[in-house]
Amino acid sequence: MSNEKELREALLKVQQDMVEPTKAANNPHFKSKYVDLHALLELWRPILNKHNILLTQNVICDRNGPETTYMVRTQFMHTNGAAIFTDVPVMCDRTGSQPFGSALTYSKRQGLSMLLPTAGAEEDDDGEAAEGRGSRSANTSPKAKPFDNIEDAEAALASVHSKADLVSWASKVRASQFKGSDKDKAAKLWHDHPMNK
Repeated sequence: MSNEKELREALLKVQQDMVEPTKAANNPHFKSKYVDLHALLELWRPILNKHNILLTQNVICDRNGPETTYMVRTQFMHTNGAAIFTDVPVMCDRTGSQPFGSALTYSKRQGLSMLLPTAGAEEDDDGEAAEGRGSRSANTSPKAKPFDNIEDAEAALASVHSKADLVSWASKVRASQFKGSDKDKAAKLWHDHPMNK
């Protein structure tokens, strides 16, 4: 069996063992609840470890020209050496360690949600602390319109040319709430996409 196939089989077992995280943290600005990063890690690490998958989340600094870009790389590594990862930009328009830390935490949660599609499906602050906004009415971001079916989701991948496009695609897939084999196919499309290599 190839290393990649063994990793896919282990990830399928992880998905089968997944339970929905509890939204216990409060967002006073939006008067809603969300799953905080610590709770997600406490819930998912034992399941990943049970199936020989190591979770890492590292900050990558890209100094391309005059601008510096930060990304959080969320990676699942199987004990056989195979790995998959996703990079999520750390978007923060304010200076200071607290806004950056908030944006970093948000990117880590998003990375987990991208690799484990139901992990942390949550209402959260949409990175409001990173953006310096505190009112839901002032910063409500449009919800991703779901795909009508898995075939539409697959066809939409043809227009994915950047990480941002792929993140947008993944948001629409999550909004679609696919079940069963469609959910498995969506996860495979995500994992096999060249932007995740």
